[in-house]
Amino acid sequence: FAAGIQHSFGPASQPSAEEFDALWAVASLQDGHKLMWKVLDYMRQRRENRERWVGALNKALVPQRLINGPEDPASGRHVAEHYSTQVRNGDVVMLEGGGHWPQIEAPDATLAAVLAFHDRL
Repeated sequence: FAAGIQHSFGPASQPSAEEFDALWAVASLQDGHKLMWKVLDYMRQRRENRERWVGALNKALVPQRLINGPEDPASGRHVAEHYSTQVRNGDVVMLEGGGHWPQIEAPDATLAAVLAFHDRL
């Protein structure tokens, strides 16, 4: 499990063995690990539904903010930069050095980005 997801963390924010154990405990709760293939299907779904999903983001009447870990190989800097060009008023916060798990890798910075967004509203 750890070998499979460690690449999705930033190089400076790799979890400890204990943290990987905690992530596994959550992922395998009620046999959830047996459904991971369904979660990973989002890669196919985002290609197939791109137009519809980007359209929905642009039509949304609620404010939006993307908090991004640029080191994430699946949805990092490349996706955040693309998002900011495709989504009207695309508000992006990049947490440099972070990966797919900003709430784990940089919880204080993630919270600060959420609170700043909230305060702006």
